[in-house]
Amino acid sequence: MLATVSVVALLATPAAAQDLPPLRGEVDENATSQYLLERDRQMLQNQLYPDSALQPAQPADEVRGVNRTGISENPLGSDEDAETAPLDGGDQDAAEAEEEDVPAARAPLDDTATGGVRQPAVETDPGFGRAEAATRQPAVQVRPRTAVAEPYAAEGIRAGSFILRPSVEQGLRGTTNADSSATGRSATISETTIRLNAESDWSRHSARVNAYATARRSISGQDLDENLGGLDAGLDLDLGRDLTGIGRFSYEVRPESANSPNIVEGTVSRPLRHIVTGSAGLHKDIGKLRLRLVGDVERDTFEDAELSNGDRISQEDRNSTTLSATLRGGYELSPALIPFAEIQAGRKTYDNRIDSAGYQRSADIFAARAGIAVDLREKLTGELALGWLREKFDDDRLDPVSAFTVDGAINWSPRRGWDVRLSGATRAEAATSAGESGSVLYESRLAVTHELRRNITTTAALGYAWRDYVGSDDHDETFTAEASATWWINRYAGLTGRLAYETLKSTMEGRDYDATSAFLGVTVRR
Repeated sequence: MLATVSVVALLATPAAAQDLPPLRGEVDENATSQYLLERDRQMLQNQLYPDSALQPAQPADEVRGVNRTGISENPLGSDEDAETAPLDGGDQDAAEAEEEDVPAARAPLDDTATGGVRQPAVETDPGFGRAEAATRQPAVQVRPRTAVAEPYAAEGIRAGSFILRPSVEQGLRGTTNADSSATGRSATISETTIRLNAESDWSRHSARVNAYATARRSISGQDLDENLGGLDAGLDLDLGRDLTGIGRFSYEVRPESANSPNIVEGTVSRPLRHIVTGSAGLHKDIGKLRLRLVGDVERDTFEDAELSNGDRISQEDRNSTTLSATLRGGYELSPALIPFAEIQAGRKTYDNRIDSAGYQRSADIFAARAGIAVDLREKLTGELALGWLREKFDDDRLDPVSAFTVDGAINWSPRRGWDVRLSGATRAEAATSAGESGSVLYESRLAVTHELRRNITTTAALGYAWRDYVGSDDHDETFTAEASATWWINRYAGLTGRLAYETLKSTMEGRDYDATSAFLGVTVRR
């Protein structure tokens, strides 16, 4: 009986080995699992963040060497832990671990190492909102707009790097004064005009040519048989570094005007006049300073005049050559406004040093002008200059030609389809009569063009001219008015009509006249 009781008591008593201090006591499976998860997490952090500065901060209790699960950093035990840990520490830590809500370990989303460097706010970046990518872009579904081609514009013909636009105009003109002279009579005249416009298609330089030829023949009324024509060419060369080369050439041949102050009386036909001009120069921009130097040459020749009795009168005394140079300086107040000043000096030399009347008409030329140039793109362009002109003859018996000058041209487009052009010029005219120095001619013209429709264009123009005779109180006054309209049937053909009126009033006897004319013709172009 005693032996049986002893066996039962021995089985109910805990093992002595479990009560010894060096042992941990009972093993908690939850705590052990949590320890293993924390160890794996720490090993993964060491792999991802080899630099300790980049590792996430540890909780305060871990820094102090305490694990939130209640398990010591050395779960397998050590001598120090065994000496300091209480006998019931294992049970207490296990209970606390069960009560706490231990979060599950998170797997990293990306295995790329990153640094937690603080960045400034986006709106503090000086380039914020101004990048090219921030510009407004059109909707993807919207097609880009293209310029609408003019349905009635001449297409032209390509010839190498030039675009040619030829045209032929044929019509009839009825007039009350066939040759615009004091003795002119009415007539019906056939007029044929051939024109050619050529423009370069170069990327850097530019060139242009305009030429025309007109033949007039009387069908009835006053006899008229005359030919005239002209050519004008220009070349602009971009030499680099804000330096531009300028070249101009022109040629014109036509009968001398019937209202010329030097007209020869009693001629069957007026003498033909040939005018050849050429110029070359340089234009240089230095900051806001605009400089231009141009040299000009002009050759003026006259053919003989034929009298009614068959005799011919030589006009060789009137043939001359003029050489001049013009220097201009301007300052750009703004891209649209440039005031300028220029001086011109030259020499006019006659083929005959002494003419048939015994006068030396060669002269020195000097001119000075000041004005302003305007450039508002297609709205307003042009320039206007005021100045003074003087021609001093070699012969002291001839009075110098001195005059106030007005020169320029202004183009204004007040609205779409409207174009206004105002132009004016001042020039000195030579004389042939003995003792006369010549005259000064002031010319001005105002023209308004309106596009009623894309295929209908109308033009109205007014002109005024004043001729002042040097050393005399005599003068001429000329007034002109014109209205025209063109209807383009298609790109290649159109109808043109013109009405014109011209009158001259003079203080000199035998020079007054009036002329009214009407023209109707067909234009064919390419």
